[in-house]
This record gives sequence, C-alpha cells and structure tokens, in this order.
Amino acid sequence: NAFERNGHIVLDTFLQPDGAVLEALRSINESGNLPIIEEPSRFTRFVLDPKKGELVERSEMAEDQDFPRFDIRQVGKEGSRLWVAAGDPENNDPLRLAKIIRHDLSGGQPVIAEAGKTRTFGEAIFVPREGEQSEDNGWMMSQGYDAERNESYLEIRDAATLDLQARAWTGTHLPLGFHGNFMPGWFVEQPA
Repeated sequence: NAFERNGHIVLDTFLQPDGAVLEALRSINESGNLPIIEEPSRFTRFVLDPKKGELVERSEMAEDQDFPRFDIRQVGKEGSRLWVAAGDPENNDPLRLAKIIRHDLSGGQPVIAEAGKTRTFGEAIFVPREGEQSEDNGWMMSQGYDAERNESYLEIRDAATLDLQARAWTGTHLPLGFHGNFMPGWFVEQPA
C-alpha cells in the first residue's frame, strides 16, 4: 500500500535484496525444481519526497515474510494493520509458511498464529464483517495443508486476535494459493 502523509509518499512493500527470487522462478520453469533462496524478503517502508524527487527514509520492519495483505478498503490511505505469511527459519525449512502474523503499523506488538508442526499456511485474506469499518473487525481466511493427513483445509480466524474460528477440511490436497479479493456487491453468476 502507499499513502500521502505531510506531502510525502509512504510506501510499504516487501523486497528481496537481489534478483534471486526472479532467478528461482526462472529455474523452476526450466528444471521443475524449487531452489532455496538464501536471503529472506524484507518488509520495508519507504518515505519519498515527490517535490524533491528523493528518498527521505527507508526502514526495514521485518524479514522472512511474504504475501502481505491489508484491508483493501484502505488502498491509498494510511492503514494500521497488515497480515503476512511467515517462514520457519527455526526449523531450517525456508519453504514452509509456518505462521500468519498481524502487524500493528501504528507501533503495537505483532499477533502470531502458528500453523502447527505438520502444517503450512498459504496466503491470508482479510474479509471485513458486514457494516463494520475497523481494519481488524473481520476474519482472516487462509488455505493450508497438513502433511500428516495429506489434506488441505480452509481456516477462518478472528482478524484481530488470530484465534481459530473454523477449519474446513477438503478431503484432498490442493495447491496452496488464494490471491483473491472480496468486494461487496460483486458476484459470479452461475450458467443456466
């Protein structure tokens, strides 16, 4: 997301320190194997001065996280919450997204949900409660996979606390990935 504050543009993004992630994607296409990316991504905030055309500030806020999501009603506004999927560096498993983290961008402590020893998370998606305006008054939905059961699931967690509200098992394993947005008034019609 990006927003204007005191004449500056504040941009929150996730960066790789080099082109390793692009090389990894190319390598997957050519070999079918997923290489290990040694350097973790970094949650980075830039403050830019458009009048002077210069970078005012750069701060790294976290690392080894990806798939950032925020309340899409905050696009272009200063939001206070950000949810991410995070890796598992303690267990030397850089491909397993073992946590969902809710960042408080106004300075509070992060809230963390752990997947569990045999599970991994996919990308989390924020879904607001109908009629509510608060950025964390809603649910986080995340697809996951349990290796012990060899089965995928959909989890619904309280967006503020990340407490588990429901888990629906699919009966099979599915590729992880959501990359979706939920907008009121938008729907898909079923063919007749």
